[in-house]
Amino acid sequence: MMKRRKKINIFTIKTIILIYILSITFSSLFLTGCDNGNLKNSSKPHTKNKVTEEKQTQINLQQTDISEINVSEIEAVQGVVTRVVDGDTIELKSGQVVRFINMNTPESTNKIEKYGKEASQFTKRMLNGKTVWLTKDISETDQYGRLLRFVWLKKPTNLSEKEFRANCFNAILVLRGYAMSYSYKPDISYSNYFRKFDREAFEKKLGLWQFGENGTTKGDYSSENKANYDINTNLGIPKEQALDSTTYFTPSGKSYHKFKNCPTLSRSKTILSGTLTEAINKGHQDPCDFCYK
Repeated sequence: MMKRRKKINIFTIKTIILIYILSITFSSLFLTGCDNGNLKNSSKPHTKNKVTEEKQTQINLQQTDISEINVSEIEAVQGVVTRVVDGDTIELKSGQVVRFINMNTPESTNKIEKYGKEASQFTKRMLNGKTVWLTKDISETDQYGRLLRFVWLKKPTNLSEKEFRANCFNAILVLRGYAMSYSYKPDISYSNYFRKFDREAFEKKLGLWQFGENGTTKGDYSSENKANYDINTNLGIPKEQALDSTTYFTPSGKSYHKFKNCPTLSRSKTILSGTLTEAINKGHQDPCDFCYK
């Protein structure tokens, strides 16, 4: 009787151990299944967040000033400067001659004007043998066949005032007093920037502004132009319209409007507003015939 009871006890112990092992195995499988389920479910909120981020990015772009956007479509042509003709004129390796726009340096070739040699030497020091990028405004060439361009020290990513100050050599010449702003139609999209740069150099008496309030060459504020010069009139802007006044325009229209309830604006579903300077820089350069009749 004692031997049989011992066998039963051993059998019972083995059975208990087997049941314990099976319990652990099933528990592991169950937990693994739950984890996988959680992983699958957790991917859904991640996808939702990604979509939300993309929509927010689109909204942010829509609300950003077009001049501040990183615009990969800016048509900037690369070139190598092989010769500096004058302070505001260079020749490229391709043989093309480039005349800088929106500004004018004193002459140092056919005739000599004060501070002309200094301007020419500065351009040589900064550009000769260097790679530059060229962008245009409206015109392709002038009457002499020279390309009319903005010259950039590195490829521009936007057309903001900040970018012009830091990177556009035309603007740098004006800011340092080597040139005067010069607004010449139709290439006047960024003339407001250059007149602002001009006045800053004038106030600091930099470069050519050391020689008097009229500068030393032809420009927006030279004695040659001052008597008949009016900033607004020169740009085709009515005299009564201040550059910082609120104007109205449509996304695709070429005109700007003085009144939001202008009948010609009623045909558009979208009416935008901004200062006159902002409107002009975005391409709305024609005053509305109805608002300014």
